Amino acid sequence: MPAEDTEVKLTAQYETIPSHTVTVVNGTGDGTYREGQTVTIKANPSAEGQMFSHWEITAGNAVLADITDAETTFSMPEKDITVEACYKEITYPV
Repeated sequence: MPAEDTEVKLTAQYETIPSHTVTVVNGTGDGTYREGQTVTIKANPSAEGQMFSHWEITAGNAVLADITDAETTFSMPEKDITVEACYKEITYPV
């Protein structure tokens, strides 16, 4: 130990995790998310005579947990992403 008092100053340094934007067309989950954060998206209710079909990524790139589930998740990529809920007509056999 030193013979006299010594003052030590510590400075915390933080690394900012980049955030990017999610845009959901025909659904919910829009927002800003950190890279690697789990994002949940949910399709809007289907119009009469239609049913949810699948998710389509129209800008950016990510791996969706299940593209055929109206509510799904993905890990936020390193860029903005746009995901669209797609619907199809319900057909009935005659």
